[in-house]
Amino acid sequence: MKKLDGHKNISLNEFYSELAAYCESNKVGKDIYGTGEFLNNFEREVAEAVGMEEALFLPSGVMAQLIAIKIWGDEKSRHTFACHESCHLIRHEEDAYKELLGFDAELVGSKDSVPLVSDLKSLSTKVSSYIHELPMRHLGGDLPSLEELDKIKKYCHENDIKLHIDGARIFEAACFYECDIKELINGADSMFLSFY
Repeated sequence: MKKLDGHKNISLNEFYSELAAYCESNKVGKDIYGTGEFLNNFEREVAEAVGMEEALFLPSGVMAQLIAIKIWGDEKSRHTFACHESCHLIRHEEDAYKELLGFDAELVGSKDSVPLVSDLKSLSTKVSSYIHELPMRHLGGDLPSLEELDKIKKYCHENDIKLHIDGARIFEAACFYECDIKELINGADSMFLSFY
């Protein structure tokens, strides 16, 4: 079988040897519970690259998304967030938002289309935050127009709803829109960014 991904299969010993060599040549020290020069410099670089005040490196996207809705829910004392039914928290996390946080989700939009500001206007509950995925993986990578995205940002801001961008594939969205990521997420309150 021919491998097309460009990565050779290596043993754990080889992997850790390469990792140790990288750390030594780049003067990477240990980090303890999120503090360490290497990690903190990386977080600052990411924050600057996307135009956010700060960035926090976390071991998983599941953790990052749950932390975001928890922060916004606690800040607003409203433990309901809004999202499309294809949102990762709904489809792939086995109701962790309910089981771990005691939160509720209100679904917006129709099953097969990108949520629009008109969908947000029909929310029946005052939600603390709205998660919008850019692009929407389960809808074949669909995106709203930039004009519609700006309307969503404005609506959330004017209605005291924190806008969280699920940016697992934000680099692809920026290429589609032909804009910088800073421009794309400007006006969002938080975002998840993946490097896989």
